[in-house]
Amino acid sequence: MPLAVWQMGAQIQKDGLSALFTEGIPTLIGFNQKDNRDYNVHHFSNDTKNFILDNQLDIKMPQKIYQKNGDKKTMTPDEYKDFLTKIDKDTENIISDLKAKGEYVIRGKEIVELPYSKLTQKEIQDITKERITKATTKIRKEKFKTDEQTDEQIELKGLEKTLNEIRAANAGEGLPENN
Repeated sequence: MPLAVWQMGAQIQKDGLSALFTEGIPTLIGFNQKDNRDYNVHHFSNDTKNFILDNQLDIKMPQKIYQKNGDKKTMTPDEYKDFLTKIDKDTENIISDLKAKGEYVIRGKEIVELPYSKLTQKEIQDITKERITKATTKIRKEKFKTDEQTDEQIELKGLEKTLNEIRAANAGEGLPENN
């Protein structure tokens, strides 16, 4: 009974006193009354929703768990909601940018720049998946100071390693070192 009273209180806060009749009585009887406001979902513009449907994009909900200082942490509901809002905004921007500017793709043995209208559905799926994944990683890293690395950090470490290898191979040849 206490859980039912708590659920009724939450529903009254959402919908006002009318919720007492529309959801309160079924909750007391034992039916769990929930609506979309009780679940985390993506919030996209109609244009973005249509783009996702037209191109059959598989936009998944991001994980609530992240790694920080070697420990697994779970986002609070408010942190997750804010995190999801930022991802949705970036997703909207990624799609808008792709539609406006197109993308470089490999066709045959050439790299060509194509407008959005000339991209295949598979190319669109691959491009958006890669960009949304990168954006999600970057947002999680910035918001929660996670241990994961962004693509830029991985690339920078690779360049540093290559530079150090070149320096080591050329040691003693008078090349300046950058410290």
